[in-house]
Amino acid sequence: MGTFSATGKEYGSILLATIATFMGFYCPQPLLATISRVNDVSQPVASLLITVAIVPFAVAPFVYGGILRRVSLTRLLNLSMLGCGVCLAIASVAAHNFAILLVARTLQGFLLPAVLLCLTTRIASMYTGRQLQNTLALYSAMTIVGADGGRILAGVLCSTFSVGHALAFFAIVQLLALVPGRNIAGRELTGSRSFSLGEFGRFLASRDLRPALYIGPVCVFAYSAILTFLPFRITEISPGVSEVLKGFVYICGLLNAITSSLNKYLLQFFRDEWNLLLFSCTLFLISIPIFLIENIVFIIVATIFINIAFSIVYSNSPGIVNRISRFDKALTNTMYLAIHYFISALGAFIPIIIYSNVGINSFLIVLSISCLINIYFVVKSKKNTVLS
Repeated sequence: MGTFSATGKEYGSILLATIATFMGFYCPQPLLATISRVNDVSQPVASLLITVAIVPFAVAPFVYGGILRRVSLTRLLNLSMLGCGVCLAIASVAAHNFAILLVARTLQGFLLPAVLLCLTTRIASMYTGRQLQNTLALYSAMTIVGADGGRILAGVLCSTFSVGHALAFFAIVQLLALVPGRNIAGRELTGSRSFSLGEFGRFLASRDLRPALYIGPVCVFAYSAILTFLPFRITEISPGVSEVLKGFVYICGLLNAITSSLNKYLLQFFRDEWNLLLFSCTLFLISIPIFLIENIVFIIVATIFINIAFSIVYSNSPGIVNRISRFDKALTNTMYLAIHYFISALGAFIPIIIYSNVGINSFLIVLSISCLINIYFVVKSKKNTVLS
């Protein structure tokens, strides 16, 4: 079955919903320094706006796996996207009230896992094998387009208008995603059986899945830290820089979409998924020290390299996990998202505390250690894991 043949309209709708959702997910990131100043809160406190939207993914396995047995995928998806749009609308009105802004982002965070679980579960039910990996890679590319497109537009809108106007724009975009959402099937109940604590435990203890399961999440720990750190680092180097430039630094991330789109050619060149992942983790590691140079051009260069490295890991990890897993697809994708975004939440918060209180050297050492751990995971997976 081709990606754009009989299922083309539905797959295209999934990608459009993905872009809109990720725009709303990450649009506050380049605005953190402004929000910090306007609301008179510290950098780590402002970064909570990213963390609180990610932490709920940690409890997703205990909620949405069971819900998918009782509510159709289509209904859960559209209700969740509607709720995300409403939360962004509330945040836009309360942009100068940090407490309400934080509550709105927290509520949005509890709805986001449902949207992403529905989208990935639907893709996983449509394709198998290498085709599944390639379609998930393109899905991953669209998450990057949405995330970085949201960051760039947020910087422009905030500089031209205000934080509130920027958030209002993304609320409208999220609500418009309900239109393509109507084309996404999955009206049948998805779960084949209930997800018990024992099944979660067996999933996490599966020798076939470890350590491949953790390659993507560990990479996103460092990447999330870098993206949250960027606006503060740019402000530190050039205090008078505008939100437009802060937003446009994230345009480097659009390289992720290009890299992800070329995934099948990269796999052919490197001959093996594990060789490709080893290259990307090594590229990430050697790019980290460049952030020590107090020059915007070098910051951009380092960001380009790290985005390319991250996109390779990010695009391939979901497909690899789905190919290895012998568990229910809804359970597999729920657990992967939970681990991925829980560790991402730690990356958006803990390293920033280190950066704010100890300094950039310690911050970058922590990220380098995470890259070395990931290289170990890739090498071990290459030795012990056979892909279907």
